[in-house]
Amino acid sequence: MGLKNRYENGYSCLISTEANVSKMRQELEDLQPKLIEASKETEIKEKIVEGEAVEAEKIRVVVAADEAVASKAAGEANAIKEDCEKELAEAMPILNAAAKALECITPNDITLAKKMLKPPEDQKMVLSAVCVLMGLKPESKMNTETQKKELDFWPVAIKMMNGSTFLKDLQEYDKDAIEEDRIKKLQEYVKNPKFNLEHLKGISSIAVNLASWVIAMDKFYNVNLIIKPKKAALAEANATYAEIDGKLKIK
Repeated sequence: MGLKNRYENGYSCLISTEANVSKMRQELEDLQPKLIEASKETEIKEKIVEGEAVEAEKIRVVVAADEAVASKAAGEANAIKEDCEKELAEAMPILNAAAKALECITPNDITLAKKMLKPPEDQKMVLSAVCVLMGLKPESKMNTETQKKELDFWPVAIKMMNGSTFLKDLQEYDKDAIEEDRIKKLQEYVKNPKFNLEHLKGISSIAVNLASWVIAMDKFYNVNLIIKPKKAALAEANATYAEIDGKLKIK
């Protein structure tokens, strides 16, 4: 009995094991398509990740290049800006002195100048220069001594000083828009050896103060000739930087 029981138990275990193996084999066979599908999905995902990595590297390279260009543009803009400020700094002391000189002109100074029937020639010279910068034209009159017609700014200067906004017009003068033709005409006066502040101090208060303003306008015009193209280059450099910086922010 003992042997028979052991045999029957062993046989039953073998049958049970074989059934389990068959079941597992079937489960594996059933699972095989799913495993193949999962493997394909994994492969596809790996390719997507690889593709995204390649694209990310391309973008990184482009962004790095754009950042280099932006850095260069910013450097150029800053260098031009400093250059403009350096040039302008040379003219600023003269401009500030001119502004103070205009503030020193009193209504009484103007009244005395207008009442002069025969003003000093050097004072007429200074007022003529002011008329030129203001775009005023001289009057043509006969010289009784030479019997020849001459151009005279003095009557025009008196009318100019009679204006209620005479000093205000000088203070708010658009120095950035001075015409080249006016500067050329002005040289006849500013290159005169007597057109200097030390000499004009002995002529009159209004003469020396107006001369200071004229000299400042002449100086600023020449400085501005250098600054204008640099300002244009600065605007272009700033625009380039802004464009590249805008693209970088989007990326």
